[in-house]
Order: sequence, then C-alpha cells, then structure tokens
Amino acid sequence: TLLVTRDSLSLSLSVSVVVTMSSPSRYVGVVYGEPSAAVVLEVFLDMACPFSKRAFPKLLALADRYKGQLAFRFVSWVQTWHAQSSTMSKAILAVEQLNKDAFFDYVAAVYAEQDSFYDDKANDMSPNQLLKALGAIAAKVAGVTVDEFVQAANSKEVVQQVKYHTKYGRQNGIHSSPTFMINGLINNAMSSGWSAEQFNEVIEPLVKSNL
Repeated sequence: TLLVTRDSLSLSLSVSVVVTMSSPSRYVGVVYGEPSAAVVLEVFLDMACPFSKRAFPKLLALADRYKGQLAFRFVSWVQTWHAQSSTMSKAILAVEQLNKDAFFDYVAAVYAEQDSFYDDKANDMSPNQLLKALGAIAAKVAGVTVDEFVQAANSKEVVQQVKYHTKYGRQNGIHSSPTFMINGLINNAMSSGWSAEQFNEVIEPLVKSNL
C-alpha cells in the first residue's frame, strides 16, 4: 500500500497541448473572372435568399464587363432562418467539387427555380428529398448523375467547405445577404436593388486606378 499525502509529495505536471486548426487549402469562395485581378468583389450570397437571386446576374454582367480586371468571388452564406439554406449550400459546393466549370451555370439554374425551394415548399421536404431535386438540376447543367451529386453533397469534404464559407463570413461580421466586400472591406452602400449602372459607378474608378 502506497500512501501519498500533500505534505509528503508534491507533483508538478506540465502538459503541452498542440491544437491543429483545420485550414482551407485555397482561398474561400469561387471566382468568376480573373482570380489575379487587382479589384476583387466578394459577395456573400444565400441560395434561398430572393435578394441574393436579384443581385447574382448583375454581378456576372459586371465581371464580364471588366473581364481580366475584376474578380467576382462568390461566398456561400447560409441564412439560418431559411431551413433549406444549408442543404442548398451543400448542393452548389458539391457541383464545385464535381465540375467546377459548371458552378456558376448551376447557381443560375438553381436561382431560376428558387420559388420551388422557397420556405413554404421546402418545409415539406426532407433534406434528402431536397438534395435529389437539386441533383436533378445538376444532372441537366453539370453533367453529373443524381447519385453522384447526393454522395458529394453529403461528403465530409463538401460539409467542410460549407464550414469554411460560414467561418469566413462570421470572422468578417457578415449578417445579411447579399453583403458586398471590395478588396477585403465591406461596402454597406451596395445593394441588390442597385441597377447595373450603379454597380459600374463604384467599380469603374477602381479598375481605372489600376491601369
């Protein structure tokens, strides 16, 4: 029998803990346009948000207008009050994984069908039912099978990408969608309700300053 008392023995224990945080292998977001462009317009968009849907085609047109000079970076931002938003985020990031070239065509196609996946309709669908419906769109636009799509959307890799997009938004204090950032700084004046010319009035001087 070994009796150890506080008076007879003092133990000093030093524990070194190394915590490894998961980091993305590349910058968060999907780029439309020239990735190395001097002007980067990052936009946090939610697939279930009608305001994000309204902004999306204007952003593509803006990047096309300044091809090679402007990068539009799409960041998937999940609005938690849309219960289906997380699943829809997995859907677009699954397409990015399976066929990155089809990403923006797929986002446009899902936005075109957004009413079919809005809150009142999505409330009656299970996550897998929703994924299969979104997979049917992917089969038409991205050239993947529904089974491939569902498997990718539920994979650890895609779920991790959703987490990265979410963490990136949180660390930047993002709340609403769409939120616009130009070269790393939030621009609170920009709005989904802006016309193409209003967007141009902000971007054109920035592009010209880098010529």
